[in-house]
Amino acid sequence: MFTAAFSFSLPRSAYGKLSKSGLRGAGIHAKGSRTSRQVLCAGTGDEPRFAGLDEFRKDIEALGLITEPADTDFARKFAPFRGKPVRTVSETVTRFYRNLKRPVVFYYQQAVDEILTTAHLALVCAMFRYDVIFALGFVSVYRDFFRSYPRPDERESLFRCICDALDLDVGQVTKEADDALAYVQGKTEAELIEEIERDTGEDSAEAQPVIAALRACRRADGEYYYTRLFGIGLMKIMSSCGVEINLESVKKWANMLKISYARLDQDIGTYQMSMEKLTQAEVMFKELEARERARIADELARKAQEAEEELRKREQAVSGQNKETTG
Repeated sequence: MFTAAFSFSLPRSAYGKLSKSGLRGAGIHAKGSRTSRQVLCAGTGDEPRFAGLDEFRKDIEALGLITEPADTDFARKFAPFRGKPVRTVSETVTRFYRNLKRPVVFYYQQAVDEILTTAHLALVCAMFRYDVIFALGFVSVYRDFFRSYPRPDERESLFRCICDALDLDVGQVTKEADDALAYVQGKTEAELIEEIERDTGEDSAEAQPVIAALRACRRADGEYYYTRLFGIGLMKIMSSCGVEINLESVKKWANMLKISYARLDQDIGTYQMSMEKLTQAEVMFKELEARERARIADELARKAQEAEEELRKREQAVSGQNKETTG
């Protein structure tokens, strides 16, 4: 059974006016509170059964519940995106596994899904603007979480599959991340902040990408579409110029860039906690590997000793037979 769901809000009295034929004729059932209804459209096979939804839509339109886009700056800005199809997370994940030659090691499965989902939700959003800070966060997450991947020869191909699934150029995103770190290293926090705040309002095409991205974030004055990967990229920038990551420094940079301190602090905290768990797991894996190697070495030594003992017994038996023959 396939079930598709969508939600809408309307007064209970208005809901009572909807034609029952428009609902039941399409195999639709509604549930919810007095002010909100969730419509479930059930069907069979791989697709829902939409017969009768035209009548249902007409009922909604008659009640004035479907209106034209709001007459606001936000609505006008993103009007070209209205109604356009958006690729789903499941489609991106399917593309990834279609190109993958070998299954992901079980322990790293969740990390792959998290990277794909987080990056996908940002890239398909009309408000999102790609920049080198996002690229740095994206590349850093993969490198940090897969630094001890048990199949080293597959790390590059695995990252390539992730980028291909997200329609990212693996060479470009990697170069941008490396160039961003190279630019920041050797600079002090004060030098970097001074350069960011020296903003004339518009960056030229020759502006350094890291500075241009951070200026654009600051210039948006709270309306910048912040993403978790941007936050991790910003953390890498801060660390590279000698900033100690703590509550005070995170708040300072969040206020300077005019982004949510709570979001940035939460994302950095979650990332650091995940890295601590990964480090603990790596230690555990190394201990298990060491134990396994010791076990194999002991087993080989035992077999070698048994073989040596068996050879000694055979030599003694042959020697005894020779003595009996000569005697």
